[in-house]
Amino acid sequence: MSRGYRSEDEDGVPIRAVVSRLTSKAALIEHAGEEEWVPLSCIEEEDIEIDDAKQDLTIAAWKARELGWD
Repeated sequence: MSRGYRSEDEDGVPIRAVVSRLTSKAALIEHAGEEEWVPLSCIEEEDIEIDDAKQDLTIAAWKARELGWD
């Protein structure tokens, strides 16, 4: 089931990042030398895993812009 994270007018922004923590509502993502909590509703993928290796994620365009990840 999709979380409906994206606006119909915008595509998501693909990033390669490390997910270091995960809750029922957000993921702690390390990307571009920064660590930020990102709401799961802003992440397209539903099978996110905590892993020291980088993984491909798609972040809602508005959130990526807010974080400077676009």
